[in-house]
Amino acid sequence: MKSTLLLLITVLFFSCKEEEAPSLSAPVIRYGTYGVECYGYCSTVLEINSTLKIYKRTANDGSPDQYCVEPVSDGEWAALLALLDENAFAALPERIGCPGCGDGLVIQIEVETNTLKHAVSFEPQDVPQEIQLLYETLSKITLSDCDIP
Repeated sequence: MKSTLLLLITVLFFSCKEEEAPSLSAPVIRYGTYGVECYGYCSTVLEINSTLKIYKRTANDGSPDQYCVEPVSDGEWAALLALLDENAFAALPERIGCPGCGDGLVIQIEVETNTLKHAVSFEPQDVPQEIQLLYETLSKITLSDCDIP
């Protein structure tokens, strides 16, 4: 019985493979905001890749998440990529100032590519110069077919 159990464990151990995470075919840019001491829909995330814009609102009061999805135009995607200097972005600290310490709005920009996954959090008055234009552009993106305020 012990030898059968040992054989079974050995076979299972060597037959299991750790799956690799799929590699991204294109970069993803996430722009999110949240209020620290807020009730209701206090968290929003806009995720953009080369084909889609996905807007998500999350509530902290048990209300269901709200989503909108819309295609991205080639020009819109190219304009965003032109504003992104991956090396300068990667060199920024994860937190600038003290986001959320004074119950203010916290902004987070995250960039994920095959070679980089980095997020930077800050308050509106602390936008780093290196990503000022990217921030301004992301904050103005809207989804035309989205009924979510």
